[in-house]
Amino acid sequence: MTPQQNINMWFLIFAGQLAADGQYQTLLDLGFKREHIGILQKLRLSDVTGIVGSVTGAVIQAKVDPAAVDILFRIGDRLRTEREVELEFIKAGASQRLMNELFGIDVHQYVLDRDLLGIKGTDSGRRRKIADETASWVWMLWHSDGDKGNDKASEITKYLDTHRATGLSLRDIENIIRDNDTQYNQGHGGTKKEKTIPERRRKETHATC
Repeated sequence: MTPQQNINMWFLIFAGQLAADGQYQTLLDLGFKREHIGILQKLRLSDVTGIVGSVTGAVIQAKVDPAAVDILFRIGDRLRTEREVELEFIKAGASQRLMNELFGIDVHQYVLDRDLLGIKGTDSGRRRKIADETASWVWMLWHSDGDKGNDKASEITKYLDTHRATGLSLRDIENIIRDNDTQYNQGHGGTKKEKTIPERRRKETHATC
């Protein structure tokens, strides 16, 4: 068995396990097409060993390049971790818009993931009213790190930390952040975040009296 055949065998086994676990987006990221996923879901280990065995003979006894397999599984571990974060976001009520912005997940995959997690309903409906005090708390938590790190990884961490601290859904947190980012950008040129939400609203109310 050549090193490339070794890698192919382990990669196929790994892909089949991903399909069995329902990790479809990871398979798409690895370059599989949607029609391939259906085939992988029906693939068993005996099928894989049979395919490779027809070329090499005793597959289980085959020598495998440890370095190649180590690289493959380190990539697999990273992708699996990323996938777990994606599913945690969906469980926490993230909208499809947020999932697309942070992870590149389209509507089709979003629906598949919600089905996989047993989440009923659609990604729509009237926005939930959030108390000013709660919105202010979310706003302060969001900026508690001094706005250090505005890359996607930092934003993902901030969403999860804020969700865990407040118990609010990611959809509610997203709405609060978007609404108040827009208002601050309009009022302060997007440079300062001086007042909490209730303080700003009280000032606006007094100005109209």
